[in-house]
Amino acid sequence: MRAAPKMPPRWGTLNARPLHLDLLDSQYAGDVSTTFDGVASVLFGVTRTNAFPVLLIPLGLPHSDHRLVHAACQSVWRAEPMLTCIADEDALYRRMSGLVQARLDELAQDGMTATPVSEPIGTDALVRNLAAKQGRYSLCEPASGVLTERAMTTSSHPSVSGHLSPHAMTAKRDVHSGEKPARLTVVVLTYNRSDEVLDTLARLAALPDRFDIVVVDNASTDGTAAHIAAAFPFITLVIATANLGAAGRNLGVAHVSTEYVAFCDDDTWWDPGSLSRAVKILDAAPCVAVLNARILVGALGTPDETCERMRESPLRSEVLPAPALIGYIACACVFRTNVFRQVGGYEARLFIGGEETLVALDVLSAGHEIIYIDELIVHHHPSPIRDSAQRRRLLARNAAWVAWMRLPLVEALRETRNAFRIIRMEHSTSSDLRVLLAGIAWALSRRRVIGERVKHMLQRVREDDARHAPRDLGEPPRFPSTHIE
Repeated sequence: MRAAPKMPPRWGTLNARPLHLDLLDSQYAGDVSTTFDGVASVLFGVTRTNAFPVLLIPLGLPHSDHRLVHAACQSVWRAEPMLTCIADEDALYRRMSGLVQARLDELAQDGMTATPVSEPIGTDALVRNLAAKQGRYSLCEPASGVLTERAMTTSSHPSVSGHLSPHAMTAKRDVHSGEKPARLTVVVLTYNRSDEVLDTLARLAALPDRFDIVVVDNASTDGTAAHIAAAFPFITLVIATANLGAAGRNLGVAHVSTEYVAFCDDDTWWDPGSLSRAVKILDAAPCVAVLNARILVGALGTPDETCERMRESPLRSEVLPAPALIGYIACACVFRTNVFRQVGGYEARLFIGGEETLVALDVLSAGHEIIYIDELIVHHHPSPIRDSAQRRRLLARNAAWVAWMRLPLVEALRETRNAFRIIRMEHSTSSDLRVLLAGIAWALSRRRVIGERVKHMLQRVREDDARHAPRDLGEPPRFPSTHIE
């Protein structure tokens, strides 16, 4: 909401001037909450003081700040009937397939009309029309170039700028029968992070790549599922009856019909072009089952240390000029769908924390490769809603359970000793110890030790880790980049 002091060129083209208000987007506001009443109050004041003839507002696509500002501006507009209200939206959101149409339908249900204008934004003709006419207008400029009042395409990249009026409207979404079916599906897992997942879905839906999206809501209690359904009606939404942890991804894959499936969490999203490139790589290398992408962290895009280590893996792919891995990162990977299903997906009892380990060992044992591809990029803006101590305990517990299921006895004993150490160091309750021991008995019933090929891969990684890091508290050195965690 607080704009930069420099005036963008488009304001001059529209014969407009921005008014900078002392309001902040939620991502910059910290603990200071920007409310509907606060925004509306400021807008009422400035419109009456300055007597603006036109108010340019966001259309109100899924970003929470955009919807808040839209609602506040709408309240001002309803109170000032002579005020012309033009709705616009960032390209990131207006390019999303189906989202603009869903928003127009939503506005129609609220008794508001959106009528197309034939002139594109930025032309003198549009400026003259806005000055001369009292009606309210909406511009929808679809990729096909066809402009109609009642059928507005929202295919790959429409531009939307709209002047709204309070009348009923019917709008239909065009069907593009010539589009090729997607070959990849992105499965997004979320739990009680409504704002984060809406932002992630907006970024995914705006990508130029061709893919389907399935969202799994892990029985959130904050209204996440309802918010997703309202903002993204064209996305497949799967609602778990309970929080399944990582195994919630299995529910998503059950709804996948494409040959490849990519994963991300509610605080991660793929970079433009990466998913299309992943399809080409997997097409060219049938023995590769999993691709791990490079992760860039935060607004600055800091390279993730795990991925930096992956790039230096001592293992090499037998079919591609790329590092081979013994593990991967669940929120930044692309699978062959049939391989994911063949190995059984994620084990529900592990819940979360190092859930990739068992899957990775079974993928490798089946003769497939896991490789790191630096040109595939995933962005990660870590959520502050985390419990680091609990995650450490779960990682250690799960490592012990997986070791008893798949690794040689000496490694199972070592991972168990490490789990005991973590429980003691964290001053955990006796129940954690009982759960650990009960889980070991369960793991033994599923024991199937890896073969010599995978053992050799693990040994090479362990030796390479030893050359890169000192020992800590007597434990063998490990890098999550190549050691599976």
